[in-house]
Amino acid sequence: MFWLVESPPPTEEVTVNMNVGGFRVETRLATLRKFEHSVIAQMFPPGRWFTEGLFDREQSRFIDRNGEAFIYVLDHLRGKTIMPSDRSLMDRLMDDAEFYGLWELQQKVHNHDLNCREIWIIFEDME
Repeated sequence: MFWLVESPPPTEEVTVNMNVGGFRVETRLATLRKFEHSVIAQMFPPGRWFTEGLFDREQSRFIDRNGEAFIYVLDHLRGKTIMPSDRSLMDRLMDDAEFYGLWELQQKVHNHDLNCREIWIIFEDME
């Protein structure tokens, strides 16, 4: 379902209310556009992001992805990359990094995963 939201053209300091897979978040438009060539930045084109796309009943921008993984994506966009400790969530984060076109995050997740596997191998060798 599409909802049209009437508002003035946004500046980079405008906040965006989002519903990502049922998780509600609010962030600055500038944060979402941090990596201008990423898919997520392209979801919020200048002058049109507030009228195009899918909106929920509360007029929050809706993205049909895993909301729990998106929290880590948002942290990365804010300049702080944190890795989840849960293996399945790590896999979801890798999928979302690829989906959103955040190649730097994808590389960090990949490297973190390799480091964790190396640690497990060391512990297995000690037994």
